[in-house]
Amino acid sequence: IRGNGIYKTTDGGATWVALSATVPTPGVAGTFSYVNQIVVSARYPSRLYAATRTGLYRSNDSGATWSTLVDAGGVVRGCQDLVIQQKRSVGYVFASCGTFLDTATNAKIYRGLDSPSSAFTSVFTVANMGRTSLAIAPSNESIVYALAAHKNSDGMLGVYRSTANGNAGSWTTQVASTDANKLNTLQLTNPVYAYAECVGASNAGYYNQGWYDNVIAVDPANPNIVWTGGIDLMRSTDGGKNWGIANYWWFDSGVDPQYAHADNHVIRFHPGY
Repeated sequence: IRGNGIYKTTDGGATWVALSATVPTPGVAGTFSYVNQIVVSARYPSRLYAATRTGLYRSNDSGATWSTLVDAGGVVRGCQDLVIQQKRSVGYVFASCGTFLDTATNAKIYRGLDSPSSAFTSVFTVANMGRTSLAIAPSNESIVYALAAHKNSDGMLGVYRSTANGNAGSWTTQVASTDANKLNTLQLTNPVYAYAECVGASNAGYYNQGWYDNVIAVDPANPNIVWTGGIDLMRSTDGGKNWGIANYWWFDSGVDPQYAHADNHVIRFHPGY
């Protein structure tokens, strides 16, 4: 859905102003017409990054000017997610680029230092990798997770992890779509309709939405507790190898404690968690 650039607040959200360099020309799709994610450096608050439909960008002057880090326009439709190591004296920034719209190209995870001029390079990709969401473990920022959709089916392709700051060659497959336990493969689909026992054989099927609702998050205190959001929420307690259902959207709101509405896009933990 088209936006209108990036806005900034300096009073805790009471008032907002548009960053003029990001406001698109009316009627023309520009660099910041579709902003998918932004992060701000904890080390240098004037430095921020933006993942947009056309690529990855960095500003060192609070959004007044921008430089291109990853050019990912065209049919790939840009960069979808963005995370940053915040607690280190020097940290990395990670971006995932590529979506279901380009079935000829695999998505990639890029990495660069949080610095004024660091270049970004690809550190991970696999065959059929589509839209991918990212998460850094707050209790151990060397650990980075990725949840990837299959670029053709939009179901889960795999959950991947690096315990070495995302270094190329350090990523392991925690679980893949070929896992023998069906429940481990349903992060980006409707889990009930995947089981004929629940809906009947004639209604059973994989209704995948990895192109649309696709998010992963890590417990702030335990790097092995991982959450994913698709149509429903799922949770792993062993670093993403095995998964269980955390909620059902078709339960009754206000009645069933496991209810949460379908199509999850963001997972956040309370600051006092």
